[in-house]
Amino acid sequence: MTRAPVDPAALAAALEEETVLVSVMAANNETGTLQPLSDLAALAHEHGVLLHCDADPRASPPSTFATE
Repeated sequence: MTRAPVDPAALAAALEEETVLVSVMAANNETGTLQPLSDLAALAHEHGVLLHCDADPRASPPSTFATE
């Protein structure tokens, strides 16, 4: 099991022309890993891909949602 967040560069490399959706867990309740949502959302937008996220505010710091 990895505790590292999704690397935006790795996501960019994995996106293909046929990719239509990226789904990411905002905060992992088992490892405490927080994803770089702003970076991942920007990357998805640049590639015309939809981003699905379970951004439950109880699972991450309030500042994550207060400014984005």
